[in-house]
Amino acid sequence: MGAQAQLWTEYIPDPRKLEYMAYPRLVALCEALWSRKDRRDYGDFMTRLPVHLKRLDALDVNYRKLDRAKVTP
Repeated sequence: MGAQAQLWTEYIPDPRKLEYMAYPRLVALCEALWSRKDRRDYGDFMTRLPVHLKRLDALDVNYRKLDRAKVTP
């Protein structure tokens, strides 16, 4: 059907903190929603994730940096 990505902002003081709390979670949610269930592959997603993170960098999005050991270059 669909999904939601709630983020309650009662304790989020500014937009930069909001970005930090939302990304890259929203990238993963999009991957899950836009990929056919039989084509979902976590390893493949983690291999492609650095491309998305470069986009976030280019847009100056304040996101939570991942442990590099968990991301395949």
